[in-house]
Amino acid sequence: MVNKVNNSLIVMAKAPVAGKVKTRMQPSLTPAQSAQLHQCLLEYCLTTVMAATKVKAAINGVELWAAGEHAFWSEVEQRYSLPIYQQSGADLGERMANAASDVFSRANRVVIIGSDCPFIDSLYLQQAFDALNSYDIVIGPATDGGYVLIGFNQLPNDVFIDVDWGSEKVLQQTIEKIDGLRLSLKLLEPLADIDRPEDLTLLDKYFPSLVLNA
Repeated sequence: MVNKVNNSLIVMAKAPVAGKVKTRMQPSLTPAQSAQLHQCLLEYCLTTVMAATKVKAAINGVELWAAGEHAFWSEVEQRYSLPIYQQSGADLGERMANAASDVFSRANRVVIIGSDCPFIDSLYLQQAFDALNSYDIVIGPATDGGYVLIGFNQLPNDVFIDVDWGSEKVLQQTIEKIDGLRLSLKLLEPLADIDRPEDLTLLDKYFPSLVLNA
């Protein structure tokens, strides 16, 4: 019998390959700069998450679920001492569902984040896990109509199916699915992703250490 941890955090991330990540940043950024930005955001995310596990008792398991083979993953594994698994699935929803299903075999609660939102901090993660004491599902909305975080006590059916991923409809479609399943939902404070050229001003203002090389 597997001894489960109470709360597990999944970080979903693509390999930092030029032309494959942060493509909406182009032509404001070159493909190489877009990949650099993606890698910087991922490293910032992992540093934040691993620091949170040391000060927030609610987080006692972290896993990186990677899309695409890359030498960078070995470096990440060594630097942050966390397990890395390969994503599987036809779209983002299926990949999140498959990752969550796997993690629920060793955790009682699961929260999923990406690496695109540097505004997620240890307090925000704590709020997400705390919400699961009273609600079936917790979501951290994104200001662009998607979400930066989703968590649950058990994997709900259909929440990740038939969603227009990458569109401004993601959050509303997901809420409608949750309502249809008669599950309780807690919405956290909306946060901004770094996905579009106009989002780069947020880096300049709040995260100057992440400003890219010319």
